[in-house]
Amino acid sequence: MTLDVFEAQEKSIDEAENEFCENVKKFTSDTKVKMRTSSREDAMKVFDFAFVFLTQAIPDLSNLEYASEFRNEETATLRKDFEKFENNMKSLSQKLEEAQLSIKSLSEKLEDAQQNLSEKVSKVVGNASFFQEKVEKNLDELNEAKRSNTLKILGLRMMQKVLYDRTKLFEDKAETTTSSSQASASVAATSYVSTQRLSQRSTTFSVRALGDAEVPNINDMKLLPGCLIVLADSKNKYVKLYDRQGRQIHNRAFKSSPVCLTIMDITCPTTWEVGVTQPLEREISILTVTQNSVQLKASIKTERQYWAIAAVTTKTLAVSDLYGAGVDLIDLSGMLLYKLSTTFNPWHLVTSPDECLVMSHYPDDSLAKMKLEDNTTIFHHKVPQ
Repeated sequence: MTLDVFEAQEKSIDEAENEFCENVKKFTSDTKVKMRTSSREDAMKVFDFAFVFLTQAIPDLSNLEYASEFRNEETATLRKDFEKFENNMKSLSQKLEEAQLSIKSLSEKLEDAQQNLSEKVSKVVGNASFFQEKVEKNLDELNEAKRSNTLKILGLRMMQKVLYDRTKLFEDKAETTTSSSQASASVAATSYVSTQRLSQRSTTFSVRALGDAEVPNINDMKLLPGCLIVLADSKNKYVKLYDRQGRQIHNRAFKSSPVCLTIMDITCPTTWEVGVTQPLEREISILTVTQNSVQLKASIKTERQYWAIAAVTTKTLAVSDLYGAGVDLIDLSGMLLYKLSTTFNPWHLVTSPDECLVMSHYPDDSLAKMKLEDNTTIFHHKVPQ
């Protein structure tokens, strides 16, 4: 070796020696301070640790041979540790690769499962949609059938009334033609006098209004203060308002046929409330009537299809079912308050001042009166044929 190399190595040894000595001095100095500031027991522990470290942990470096042996031992130890570390790393790499393969396999299985699940969900959704469409179609057909049946019942009721009126007229004519000539002359004279008297005190007017598509069928009518007449035209789906001279004042159109009317409130001198049933819509409309118009105030949705109607109070209504016998008492929200037990299926209802309900039934020409308080029948009268 050259002189420069030796000098550099010696310098490195000197620097390492100085650094080592400084570290040992600092360690011993800190140990002494620690011993002085600690308790006796802690000071003994610090002393034992420092003494063992200085006498046993630091090898004997008094000769170069020992230093070489120490270095060889340290190098062998480090080499073994490094080989052990490499083996551990290889083992970890293998385990990591196996874990990655497992994760990949699980991911593929998960994707397959998700795809199968998506296909099953799509199939279920498709079946559900098909079933829903089928149910909706069946419901539409059922509702249409119910509506058709209701229309048929309405038509039958109206036809029944027309046939009844025509039958009575035919019977009256037949009875007139079979009587004697003297009786006929007497009847004719009496009829003429009666007609003359009637023409003096009554007015006949047409209820055919502008906008009517059909011949009017007046199912019910009510007389309001001021000689206003409210009519329910079920054929043209109108509630019509006329004055006493037969002049049409206003028409109120409805989606379905209005059937029966009731006067609910006439306490106000210029405004009155009238209720009207609409069986097809399962609805009762509350109308505000003035001298000039008919306006919708409120609509009451009902569970059943009601035909006849009568106001018991300003907040309670008596209504009859379109299909079967019985009378219900409901409030203005449509809630059932009480059910009257009766075999009647009324076509018209009216309340009397003595808190009773009067019911009329066309087919058998009968009239009944029931007490609302205890649901008792006061009388049941049938008109003789």
